[in-house]
Amino acid sequence: MAFGLKYTHSFNQIKNYTVDQYKIEIYLEGYVGGEMELTLAKDSIKVSREGDLLQNVQPTTMSFSIKNTTEAQFKEFRTAAWGDYKVILIQDPNGTPMNKFVGYNQSEIYSEPYDQPPYDSALEFTDGLSHLDHVRWDASGVLHTGQKTIIEVLRLALNLLPSPLKIREFVNIYEDSILSATTDSMLNQITVASEVYKEQKQEGGDTIEAAFFANQVIKEILKPFNAHIYQWDGIWYIIRPQEYLDTTMLFREFNANVGTESTVTVDATGSFTSNKRTVTGVNGLSNELVLQAQSSNMEMEVPLNRVKVTYNQDNLEIVNSNLIKNGCWDILSIPNASLPSQSFPEFWTINGSDFTTYQAMNSHLGMIWYTFEPTSQETATTFNSGINMTYSKTGIIISTTDSLQFSFKFNMKWLINLKSSGTSSTSVAAFLNNNLFVRYEVQVKLGAYYLKGDPVAGYSWTTAVSRATFEKIGFFVTGSYTINHDGVHEIVTTLPNAPVSAIVDMDVIIYRPYSNFNTYVQTITTDYNVNFVHLYQRCFKLLYLPSEVAPVDELILYSEIDEDENLEEIEVLHGDGTNSVTVNSFRLTSGLITDTWNRRGVAETEGILQLLLLQLRDLRGDFKRKLSASVIGEFNAFNTIEDTTDVTTQYYINDYEWSVENNEWTLGLLELKTFLNLIATNVSIVGGVLQEESGDLTTNVIPPPSPPQNLMIAPSPTLLVDQTNLNGYI
Repeated sequence: MAFGLKYTHSFNQIKNYTVDQYKIEIYLEGYVGGEMELTLAKDSIKVSREGDLLQNVQPTTMSFSIKNTTEAQFKEFRTAAWGDYKVILIQDPNGTPMNKFVGYNQSEIYSEPYDQPPYDSALEFTDGLSHLDHVRWDASGVLHTGQKTIIEVLRLALNLLPSPLKIREFVNIYEDSILSATTDSMLNQITVASEVYKEQKQEGGDTIEAAFFANQVIKEILKPFNAHIYQWDGIWYIIRPQEYLDTTMLFREFNANVGTESTVTVDATGSFTSNKRTVTGVNGLSNELVLQAQSSNMEMEVPLNRVKVTYNQDNLEIVNSNLIKNGCWDILSIPNASLPSQSFPEFWTINGSDFTTYQAMNSHLGMIWYTFEPTSQETATTFNSGINMTYSKTGIIISTTDSLQFSFKFNMKWLINLKSSGTSSTSVAAFLNNNLFVRYEVQVKLGAYYLKGDPVAGYSWTTAVSRATFEKIGFFVTGSYTINHDGVHEIVTTLPNAPVSAIVDMDVIIYRPYSNFNTYVQTITTDYNVNFVHLYQRCFKLLYLPSEVAPVDELILYSEIDEDENLEEIEVLHGDGTNSVTVNSFRLTSGLITDTWNRRGVAETEGILQLLLLQLRDLRGDFKRKLSASVIGEFNAFNTIEDTTDVTTQYYINDYEWSVENNEWTLGLLELKTFLNLIATNVSIVGGVLQEESGDLTTNVIPPPSPPQNLMIAPSPTLLVDQTNLNGYI
């Protein structure tokens, strides 16, 4: 199926600007007929965008009214499902066409008078960002896995809309070790963990894992940078508000690439060399902006004096940093429907076992255990590569600064009784106590590296195909006539640090264990009855142990203010998704965790959340002008507006409604300002629960800096109990 053009409407703007011809095209999914011209109500064509400084996703809508000459002539819009109709607003359709807006029908907003014709029906089309609140970020129900670049995550979300659009980004911040030329994009060099963006939900009484809704994924991606996404010129704009002030606004573009979202090369680059538009008087020029003072209003926006950024690591995939999923056999599968009792662990592949002869999973001592071919296992005295269980996982992120720990449990049970005619021997207990071994050989592969070694020689990583040996030697027993054993044993081994800093695939092969038990007991069968009952195993774990400190939970920013406390709370997910080497850390495509970030043209080298706080300091750390203005003129939604009617002030467009036919704009403008000097910042980092503030707020415990120093944000490890004076800090 595809969209077919069904309705059109052409019009000219009232004022003759550089381009005054426009056209509306409405497409219907699956339509194959001819196109028809619509008659629209006068001055009804509106394009609007809602927004706010901390609203990362800013939907755009287009509305207009069509004339019904017969009763319910266009009721098809009333009953259509979302996305059945697509609208395109085209500028200069007969010259150099430019799609100004692409949207989809919002049926529940359709309205028409219940009256005799002729009458007007109101239609509204949205860009789809709000619709993504109801679409899961997955591939037809299959969850995304592994590390993905930021641009891939964004495209996987945006490409869920009927007609994907390209992305133009103005995010000019860079981690200090990635490419940072003007043509380089941070979005295709930084990765995030797909597993972060999922949740547990109830379905039919069961708890299942489901992806976040796509809109939430987009918000979580943009939130640490406080970047905004909105549609303009028929493409997605992603921009940090501070970029509006740059004399040259640099951008990079990525195509929609439906089905090949992982293609992360920059498709185009460019810049806006003059983004500023100045309000002037009526001069008859096409670039004039006329501020309608009677319809405009200025007010002062109260600054934030306290920003609490809550850092949250929410990753259902990572439980206690265990890289092996279902190693304790919590989830079982049945390989053969005709053999319902012969089950095996989910997510594992079993090789060399015949489940028709035994039950692979056994309940013993209140736990679920797995057994390799019990009969042959009793007599297994040497390594057998053909009987094993394997586990694989893609996109494991590792670093040479981090260590690993391998552990598992096994349960071994045997019965040894002296025969009535037998002669007891102390050598039996001596063997069991000192010489009996159970040996496991395991292949652990991380990327191109294999684990090798044993408890005596130690362990190391090598690029040669290798196995590692783990064993227990000696089982404590008593008695010489009846020696029965039913014990649970655990092997825990700390491995060398990870062999490389990278994103790698992991493969683990657990081979059937072997022992010298059977070889020895054959020598005592004249005197003893020997019964080997079982050898079970469970809870294979490969714990990833990062070297960094525990996750930071909260950062608090104080700024000077003469009014009551104005608090803003922001919660961000841990983009890396697996550990906490830096606050809200991300990964480079090489697998290294990012550390220090900088913004082009500004001497700031901070953590990613500190950059967010600096942005809030610039844009909300002082009283700022907020101008509600009615403007006549031709400009773009990303332009800054300079007003010289009072003092020269530059604003960015926070929200707008554009009356397309007469080119009048109703704007919500917020003042743009960047501090020339970096101001000393009091940032308190608190692990766990936020500590309560107490004491007299008028007590000057810590004097403010005077004059402001050119200082960076310097995190302190704890919030002091008596640190309550907010004056002089931003």
